[in-house]
Amino acid sequence: MSTIKKTIRVTIVKDLQIEIINERLTPEALKEFSDAIYGVSDPLEVFECAAQQIARFEPTFVEGIGPARPYYSSDKDGIAVRWTEVNEEIETEEVKP
Repeated sequence: MSTIKKTIRVTIVKDLQIEIINERLTPEALKEFSDAIYGVSDPLEVFECAAQQIARFEPTFVEGIGPARPYYSSDKDGIAVRWTEVNEEIETEEVKP
């Protein structure tokens, strides 16, 4: 059996709307996040870290923040992060050797 082999680059761009509980965005929480996970200086960087984890894994727990669920989830209690995907674009191209 013969085959054809190609390398294809897939680029996925997602726009996510993310909601994080206030308790995870206080100055004390930012310091704790910085000490334990990533160095952050403001809440936007926490949102960016959450967005990266959500875009890659659609997690049930966002590292350094807490339990996470999509907006459509019926789970409501104890959730620290909620998100919805607003837009997704996918492009493909062949990678030439």
